[in-house]
Amino acid sequence: NDLGRFDEAVACYQQALRLGLDVAEAHANLGNALLNQGRVEEGVASYRRAQALKPDPAHEIIIATALPVIPESKAHMLAARQRVEENVERLLGSGLTLTDTSRPVASLAFYLAYHGLDDLDLQRKLARLHLLANPSLGWTAPHCREGAGGVSERIRIGFVSRYFHGHTVTKLTRGLIDTLSRDRFEVVVFHARGRTDQSPRSLDQAAVRAIRLPDNLNEARVRIAGEELDIVVYPDIGMDAMTYLLAFARLAPVQCVTWGHPVTTGIPNVDYFVSSAELEPDGAEDHYSERLHRLSRLPAYYYRPPAPTQPPDHGRLGFGDDATLYVCPQSLFKLHPDFDAVLADLLRRDRRGRVVLIDGLSAQWTRSLCERFVRSFGDVSDRVQFVSRLSSQSFQNLLRAADALLDPFHFGGGNSTYEALALGVPIVTWPGRFMRGRVTYGCYRQMGVEDCVARSPEEYVEIAIRLGNDREWREAVSGRIVAASHQLFEDMAAVREFEAFFTEVVRLAQPGRAAADATRG
Repeated sequence: NDLGRFDEAVACYQQALRLGLDVAEAHANLGNALLNQGRVEEGVASYRRAQALKPDPAHEIIIATALPVIPESKAHMLAARQRVEENVERLLGSGLTLTDTSRPVASLAFYLAYHGLDDLDLQRKLARLHLLANPSLGWTAPHCREGAGGVSERIRIGFVSRYFHGHTVTKLTRGLIDTLSRDRFEVVVFHARGRTDQSPRSLDQAAVRAIRLPDNLNEARVRIAGEELDIVVYPDIGMDAMTYLLAFARLAPVQCVTWGHPVTTGIPNVDYFVSSAELEPDGAEDHYSERLHRLSRLPAYYYRPPAPTQPPDHGRLGFGDDATLYVCPQSLFKLHPDFDAVLADLLRRDRRGRVVLIDGLSAQWTRSLCERFVRSFGDVSDRVQFVSRLSSQSFQNLLRAADALLDPFHFGGGNSTYEALALGVPIVTWPGRFMRGRVTYGCYRQMGVEDCVARSPEEYVEIAIRLGNDREWREAVSGRIVAASHQLFEDMAAVREFEAFFTEVVRLAQPGRAAADATRG
């Protein structure tokens, strides 16, 4: 499960149960693996069997918030979401109390973020549910209690994540950790249950200390508190139970989250969400439980990816030279049912067109999406083609082979957008209501290149078809992207803005001042 090999995990746990290992833990592990595959009813049933053998209040929260990975339709998605809302309300009034507060077990309701809806109220309720079930989550570190001492000469800042290895979070965060002024900041990196053997050595070396946190939640809190930090930065909250639960505690006078998982946390002790004016629409403050701070630049120092060493080749990737390749290189759960109509229109209007997707972590994800496509646009769904999961080099080759890249609605690309724009590959995008659907748009705005920004789904299809069939225009757009791409990479202006923000919020958090007095930026 932890390695993302969900199909293997299901097979292993089912075999263990067939061999007579009829214990609660085996049923719960099978339930978790089935939920990761998107088999919600079967996963919930396995958790119920575990509950019958050995009741665990934490599992009640997981059962209540189970969501499909690939919705069958928009109606199916909305019904599942409504069920979660009702279940959370029920549990809030149930007096649910955890018996073991040391385990990092939580419901992240991860797939809510991909529904294209406002998650603020539900995220706040989820946070309140976890806090009611385990009040010790709200623990305060000794140095943060009233009457504690002030700031040291250099601001002590800690970055906490599970994903400081070969992950998008590392790519979005590593440059900031590397380049923060060491005259002004003392940096500590905390690995929360992460694979430290795969962490970039430079990331750990850039810090004063790199600390592997214990798996015990209470011990992990104490370990972070022992560093007496001025600021805790969570590059991502909402993808890992440990970091989600750590964020409930007051481990530093100032606590921030950034865009590694670009959704509000709903957690009371997370003070700021650091984003960008390039990303956020007017009124975006209402999307966050945190105070929204907008940098003027994109919130990353992103290293330019190495240039590819091989030329792109349609034929070598398994496609004919005459095919128009519309590539959507995203995790399959990002493909909202609203996006189906766009794919259908594109394929009907371009008879040489092929929509290319990458297989899901589970074969079940791919099967479920194929079945939805057949129901949604069966007349052309045979021209949606899946490629197997790719190495970094092969992923670059796929991007370069594309005639156009497709940014899905509501939750678009992040790391893939940076990689594609570094290569000069055009991405069609239609900015959404929320920041998670506006990252590609934000990159284009910072670059000053907006040829491929659509104002409607209809214009989105028009731009994609023009990219696929007007070679001269596509090459001109690609040239403009390449010429402006330096605006995205190794951006010290963003680092300077982070430094100014960190310095100001620490000042405001001193005794006699409140962090909430900070301007929204």
